[in-house]
Amino acid sequence: MKLFTKIFTFLIATSLITGCSGSLKTSSNTEKGAILSNYKTYAWITSADPEGASHTDDRVYAPLIQQHADAALAKKGMQIDTVAPDAVFLFDAHIEEQIKYSKAPTTMGSYYYGGPGYYPAFGPPMPGGEVLPQSYEEGILAFQMFDTKTKKVLWHGWAKKPLTGKSDVEADIKQAVRDIFAQLPIKHKQ
Repeated sequence: MKLFTKIFTFLIATSLITGCSGSLKTSSNTEKGAILSNYKTYAWITSADPEGASHTDDRVYAPLIQQHADAALAKKGMQIDTVAPDAVFLFDAHIEEQIKYSKAPTTMGSYYYGGPGYYPAFGPPMPGGEVLPQSYEEGILAFQMFDTKTKKVLWHGWAKKPLTGKSDVEADIKQAVRDIFAQLPIKHKQ
């Protein structure tokens, strides 16, 4: 019975440790009717949130995010123009607490003549099958592109990834920015 308990505990611990490890997921959306090839210059704007409470993570990593975003946009042939840009970009980086639910594995019960359930009074209850909540942190990075004249959103892209104690945040940011802007449908000749 002690061996069973140790194996069961090991399986639960392994599923909890590996359950939150995940890969970077990115997505983007171009607004209907937006022709992004008309946009050749850009500038950065900051959030209009006067408190800045929801953007504390932005301030910590803003220089790194902007540096990688500038490089990705330069590869697309876009140029920075802080005086009269065609478009402006805004980004938001934050960490959210998430909860993932998983089911504990069930073990095989004892089998008697006739199989399980044939003589239900003789079989012990099967352990496992409980629903286990597991909290983890997820890093989210999102960009929005606005038209400077109409002030309408043209495109937005985002990435999210579960974070662990071993996460290399700077490498994750670099990969997220690269993957997000790879989905931006702009390519000008340089």
